[in-house]
Formats: sequence, C-alpha cells, structure tokens
Amino acid sequence: MKLYILKFIGITLVPGVLLCANNKILRSELPKHNIKKEEPIDKIVSSSRDECPVVYPNNSNSFLTQVDESANGYGMVSSVTRPLDVNSDNNWLLAYRQFSGPGTTHGQLGAAYLINGQDWQVQYNINYNGTPPWGGVYAQGRYPSVIAASDYPYAFWTEYTNQGLGYGGRPYYSYDEFGWDGTSWLYPFDVDPFFNDDKDLWTGSVAHGFDASSGEHHVSAVYDDWTRSGSFLFTSEAFEGGFIPFGSETLVINPAHLGTDGYSSSAILSMNDNGHGLLGIDAIFAGVDMDAGTCGPPASDLTCNKVPMLKLTADYGQTWAGSHAAFDFYYTPDEVFEDILSTWPSTQVDVCTGDVYQIIDYWSWYEFDMRVDQDGNPHIVISIIAESPNYFHFIDGYTGFYHLTIDRDNIASPGAVNTPTGWNWSYIPLPANNSFVWNRPDGYSYLYGAMAQISLSRSNPDVVYVVSNIAENGEMSSVFDNDGDGIADNPCLYYDSPNELYPNWSEDIWVAKSVDNGSTWATVDNLTQTPGNGDDCPPEEQYVHTAHWSDDNSVRYVYQQPDWMFNEIGDPLGADHKNRIFVGYSFVADGGGCDNDQGDINEDGSIDVLDIVALVMEILGGGLADCALEAADYNTDGTIDVLDIVAMVSIILGNRV
Repeated sequence: MKLYILKFIGITLVPGVLLCANNKILRSELPKHNIKKEEPIDKIVSSSRDECPVVYPNNSNSFLTQVDESANGYGMVSSVTRPLDVNSDNNWLLAYRQFSGPGTTHGQLGAAYLINGQDWQVQYNINYNGTPPWGGVYAQGRYPSVIAASDYPYAFWTEYTNQGLGYGGRPYYSYDEFGWDGTSWLYPFDVDPFFNDDKDLWTGSVAHGFDASSGEHHVSAVYDDWTRSGSFLFTSEAFEGGFIPFGSETLVINPAHLGTDGYSSSAILSMNDNGHGLLGIDAIFAGVDMDAGTCGPPASDLTCNKVPMLKLTADYGQTWAGSHAAFDFYYTPDEVFEDILSTWPSTQVDVCTGDVYQIIDYWSWYEFDMRVDQDGNPHIVISIIAESPNYFHFIDGYTGFYHLTIDRDNIASPGAVNTPTGWNWSYIPLPANNSFVWNRPDGYSYLYGAMAQISLSRSNPDVVYVVSNIAENGEMSSVFDNDGDGIADNPCLYYDSPNELYPNWSEDIWVAKSVDNGSTWATVDNLTQTPGNGDDCPPEEQYVHTAHWSDDNSVRYVYQQPDWMFNEIGDPLGADHKNRIFVGYSFVADGGGCDNDQGDINEDGSIDVLDIVALVMEILGGGLADCALEAADYNTDGTIDVLDIVAMVSIILGNRV
C-alpha cells in the first residue's frame, strides 16, 4: 500500500493564511488523499525544559483531571482508535502514550483507572515485555485502545518492530490479572495468534460486547496492514474473562474492492451488549480513479463519491453482512448527499474581486466516527466541504460536520431521505469553520486533526453527543477592526495566522447534543473555554476522543493539551510535543447549561441548610446527579468534599447568597 508520509525537517513550513472575503482555499492546497504521518524514531539531542503552564477548563459544567503526560500526541491522532471506555459499573479506563523522561522512549504505554468514581489511579509501562523480541531497549507501543469489561480492564496497541517487509506492526493486548482492583498487567499477548514477518498491522480499532444471558464476553479488533494492504479482522471466541481467545485473521476490507490507493480511511469498529455492531470505513469503490478523475464500473453502478461504508453484525462479530452488490458493504447513497447539497447556496461571490464560483460538489476528510446505539442503529459523523472547480469553500451554516443515521432494519432497502425508513442527515452547528479556514504550522488546514467523536446515552438511544476539538475565535484585534463591529476593516487582505487576527483564538473542546436521535441539536457548548494568551504557550485542546457510552445529561471524553516548550522530535505540530492528558465529563443540558447556581443543590433558588444536608448525604453515600451534582461542587475544584461544606456554611452564616 502506498504510504503518504509527511516528514518534516523543522519548523520551516509556510504559515497559515485566511482570505477573509470568501473563505476559500485552493483545492491543490488541501490534499484529498488520506495523509498517514509516521512519526520520526530519532529524537533530537536537546529539548526545551521551560514548561508551559497547565490550563484547566474554564467551564463550570466540566469536570476534568490531568491524569498524566504523554511523550508526544501520536497515541490519539487516529479517529478510529478507542483510548477511553466506561462500563456499566461506571469504571473508567484510559490508555495513552506515557512520558517516561527526556531522551528515553516514546513507546511506553500508561493506563489510568477510575473505579466507582474515586480518584484516578495511574499504571506505568503496561506494554513492558522485557527485552523486546525484535531487539532494542524499549517497547514501542502505538495507537492504544481499551475495553472496560466488567471484570478486567484491557488495553490494545501495535508495537513498532521494524521487522519483515514493512514497519513490523504487531498488535498486542494485555490486562490486569487481578481485575479492576489490581496493579499487575500481564506480559503482552499477541492479538494475531499466527503473526509472522509478512504482516504489518497498524492503526487498529476494537469493540466489545457482553452477553448478560450467558455471562460471556466478545471482542473484535481490526487493523490496517500497511504492507499487504487491506484491513484484517480478529474476532474472539466467547469467553468469561481474562485471556481473550482470538482466532486467525480475516481480510474484512479487501483493497481490490476500493478505488485509488490513499483515498480510504482506516477501519473502525463499534458494538453494543446486544451483539449488534458495525465495521466501517470512509472510502471510494473500485472503479474510481481520483487521480485521473474517472469513474467506471463497478463504482459507476454504485456511487462515484467518497462515502461512508459499513458492514453490520448481529452476533457479536461472528458474521458480518452488507449489500452483495457493493462488495458486502452498505453505504450512504448519493441521494443523501444530493439532498444536502440542495440546501447549500449554488454560488459563492468574492466580494473583493467580484468573481463568482459555482458550488458543484463536496468532499469529506478522514477524521470521522461511527458508533451503534443500544438499538444497534448506526450513527456516523463526517466533515463535508463545498467544492467549486478550483477551490474548497468554507460556508458558515453549511460546511462542517454532518450526522448520518438509519434504522438498521431499513439499511438494505432504505426509504426516502429524512423519513423514518430512510437515511437521515443533519448539519451539526459546531463552529467548525473557525478552524477549517486556517492552516496549521505544517501548512495544512486545521480540518486535519479536527476530531468529531460520537458518544451515545447508554439508557436512551435518542440522546446523541458529538464532541470536537475546534477553535473559538474570540474578538477580532482592534488593529484590524477599529470600529469594533467584528468585521475586518480591510477584509480583502491576507493575515498571517489566526492569532494575529484573533488574539484569543484557541482550539477548545466543543459539544453538540441531540435529544431526538440526531435530527436536531438542542445544545452547542464550548466545554473548555481556554482562550489564547498571545504568548508561546497558548492552551490548545486537541485530538479529543469520547467514550462510546455516556448518560442522558453528561458526556465523557479525553483530550490532549500540548506543552509547547517540550519537543524531542522537532516538528511543529501539537502532536510532536509532550502532551498533557485530560479526561473527565461535562454536564450538557438539553437546551443549555444548568440554571441553578453553584451551591443550590436542591435547585430552589437559594443556598441554605437544605443544600448542606444534600451535600453531606452526597459525601456519605452519593445519589446526586446532573445539575444537582454539578452544584454540589461549590468550590469547582472537581471533587465534592468537606471543603465545599465549609465554603457553603460561610456563605450561609454571612447571609450572602
């Protein structure tokens, strides 16, 4: 498989630019192919030691903890990995690339547990395997994912072995032999029981289902092979905990069924406890040659567009089904995208030159997500950008992230678009274009690396969250906006960077919440609210990943915050720096944030002894939820304890509400 690998010598790339007049970018500046960035193995001799300060969220509805640091941010750069999982007992598990000291390794993996809502516990070097069998001193773990099973926490990853025909990607897993209360991760096990040097298994996704009727667990894992091409699936036999009995590989995505190399995403997995699941990609069918701009059979009989494709299972991954006419894939048909484009403006006008651009097509990139809800129905999020013959256009209210879903019972023969029996789509009103119109330090748009991750309510399939790391612009600099109307005095000039035009520009974590299965979005909120500070340490939140399951009122997620003063690789992106790992949850009301003040636990409009009683009961045994639980953390330090009681008592005694 042809690799598209970007290797940077240093921070020598062109700065980002924005044409304020019409938010358009030359199509040649935004490659359509799937850019795979393989991080350099060699580390630079020295790196800065003056650390940037840690910046916590400034949203009182968000409760996040910095659990550890990562040597760099590559552990979470792929949207198909599953680094965070939360089980029905509310036990949390997180795996990540763990910082182990300057000049050591970027391949050590850490795990963090949160058991029964208590303090986070960090485990170190869970991928330790003595002297690695492929030589060297350190293990080189990549792309971690986790499963928070009822009895054991599991971590999955790929080791960089540099053996065989390619990079020697070899998938492993491990688990704590003493369960959730233990601190003893076992020597790693091969995911592939028949691994050999001909294989090169890399970016992976895992899924898990628990059959309560039989007490049996089921695990599936899919990996892209970067040398043989294609994606290979490993499915376990049913088991009751501990060791996972994986079978031999199955070529589940055949590259012969896909079009031009480099225009397909990595494979992604999702599964619920009823045995319903999906395995998907965002790709083009065989017969499409993106480089030549041609489309022939069999693609011409299906779709010539790049579309989400998926296979479904109803038996915990033992068998997978799709349309026989489309290489056993179900896919989002052209009618869906034609319906979307019918709502867009047909032209864009450059107010500086008067040029008119015809909007003729769309494109989507590779930071996508797919999940199944408790009913087994697929939910998909992709980015969609407008195209004219020579430009991409970022049109507020139209281009950005879209949600797609369908009842699985109708997927083989869908009805009309946006009807109960057909594919349904909606525009997610996240301010994505605040990021997409700008270029990162590597010269590519911020749409590369802008995750849009789905989390679903475990108890209510109508509650859907989409969490994304995108920008908050903030106010425009008075240097460019003398009259303060929010519009640049000269909108026809180019500007060097978002921080020049918007001094407080910052990547934050945003959420959109739907309570009607993704048809509409009741709430859009900035969950971190950490504005830029105009210096060398802007607080940026990047590469967010969600847990599959959240609840009706809060969403669970993890993200990275680069320490811009520590870089052992020398490349400019946030992923190339040491990163802080933040994990937690945010309350998201159906129509906005909580209305009650901090301390008003019973939500009666005042802070009094009744709230103290409720707070004491919460500390002794729990029971609060949603806005009441948020209000109980009076001093907003992320924990509910006696300090909150002391602060509230002083307010009551001082007769100050």
